[in-house]
This record gives sequence, structure tokens and C-alpha cells, in this order.
Amino acid sequence: MFDARTKISAKQPGNLGILATWGLPHTIVTDPHGTPVAALITEGNLAELYPKFLQDFHITGLWPVHTNDLDRPWLSREFLLGPYAPTPPPFRGRYRARPAGDTPEVLLCPSLAPPTAIVLVPARRPADVPALLGWTGSGALTGNDIAGCLRSWEDRYGAVLMNMGSDNLGLLVTTPPQTPEQLREVAEEIHIVCPGIVSQHPAVGEPGHTAIALLQTLIEDSNTWYFWWD
Repeated sequence: MFDARTKISAKQPGNLGILATWGLPHTIVTDPHGTPVAALITEGNLAELYPKFLQDFHITGLWPVHTNDLDRPWLSREFLLGPYAPTPPPFRGRYRARPAGDTPEVLLCPSLAPPTAIVLVPARRPADVPALLGWTGSGALTGNDIAGCLRSWEDRYGAVLMNMGSDNLGLLVTTPPQTPEQLREVAEEIHIVCPGIVSQHPAVGEPGHTAIALLQTLIEDSNTWYFWWD
């Protein structure tokens, strides 16, 4: 267990070259142009390294994500076949930004199972990672699209990207939506981004059990949001 109050942002994306000075065995992941965009770490005590990476993010500018997809897509560069865009566009859905200077400190207490690997991504904030990697795991949506949504949820609810696979994402939500209006709004947004979460649920279609209503129930008081795409 790791507890650390820190602002989830860095002044600038970090430099992967620092890993060599730390003596950490790693594999550099590059984009199609040969530019380093991430480092894959599979050796060492990952359960111990992960919270240290989290705690130091505001200094290093290297955001860590859990992954259990060791060969696919990181080593095959599958993500990186999509459009590479280092700066994601703003979220185009409904968005209520926090007032300037009102970005809260959050408590990180990840309770995820030990990962097969940790991917370190140079980024200013966790939400940028899918765009920086050209992630295409959601099918119809690009890494830019997903990053825009994550930026909004990160600002509004402290939802930070913690794990990523070839077709799934996991968020830790530090300040979940509370009011009925917030719950419905987020449920509608999630349904647009990842309709498959509830589309096959047996309760959907029964009286009073619409997809949106079910999503509201699933996210209420939940500190983890998990998305997957077929």
C-alpha cells in the first residue's frame, strides 16, 4: 500500500535517459519514426517500484502505468501504428473546468495486483498517455479522443490512468461523482466512449434498467473505472 498526496502533474514530460542513471533494466519503445515514447520495465520488484514512480512523477515527468500485456502491444509497437500526436485536443463533450488554482491534491492508494510490467511514459499529466502512445485499443476512438475524455475526468473527478492493455484501460477515481446530476452526466459520457461495458448486461432492457441507469449504479461510490473494448 502506498499513500502520497501529490498534484498529478509535472512541469514538463520527462527524459527516458534518466533510467540509465538509475540502473534500471528497461526496453525503450519507439514510435514509427524511431523517437522514444516509453520505457518497458519487466525486472525488479515492480510492486515496490510502481508507488515510487507515482510519488516522483511531479519531479521526473514519467508517468507509470500497469500492464499485463507484455508482448502485445508494447514490444510489437502495435499502439504506435496509429496517429502519433504529442498534444491531445481538448474534450469536446460537456466539461466544467475547475477554477484556476483549484486543482486539488489527491490521495493515491492503488490496490492493483502486481503488474507483469510497468510502462513509463514522458507526460505532463496521466491523461495525455493514450495520445502520446497513439493508443488505438478502443477501435473507433483514437488515442487523442480517449485522452480528451481522460483529461476531463481527471480534472473533474481526479480520475487518473493506472493500467493499460491492448484493448482496456483502468482508472483510479479519487473524488467520484456524487450528485444524481454528476452520476448521470458521467454515465452518459462513459456510454459514448465505451458502450460495450453494459450492452450485454442481462439487466439492460428490463423496466427501469437502461444502460445509463445501470452505469450510474456501477460508478456510484466506485473508486475504480475499468473500460474494455472488443
